[in-house]
Amino acid sequence: MSFREQIERIVNEVPGCVSCTLMGFDGIAVDTVDRSETVDGVNISDATIEYANLVRQMRTAAEGLASGAIEEVCVRSEKLSTVLRPINEEYLVAASFSSDGLLGKGRYLLRVIAPRLGEEL
Repeated sequence: MSFREQIERIVNEVPGCVSCTLMGFDGIAVDTVDRSETVDGVNISDATIEYANLVRQMRTAAEGLASGAIEEVCVRSEKLSTVLRPINEEYLVAASFSSDGLLGKGRYLLRVIAPRLGEEL
């Protein structure tokens, strides 16, 4: 299954998932599947880029603390929740959910597909 099909799976199978992106830590998207570009006025692409930058900074902090690799970061706000899961040193997958989305199911599927995406890359 291609990485496109993997990220489509998240958007199609998880109620409330509005976007799933495979991207580099530099903020450049490899591929994105969007159900919507905004949620309650929040631009999902902009939010994902900013959150990817936070994950990059958190990885640096974790290395300095010798606490191990970052496995997942979840940012929940009033209007949008985003789960980011690093795949390898260069790439991560991010899924964004509306406030009523099934975040737990999305987190589970991201955990399942992340290794597959790593194989495809």
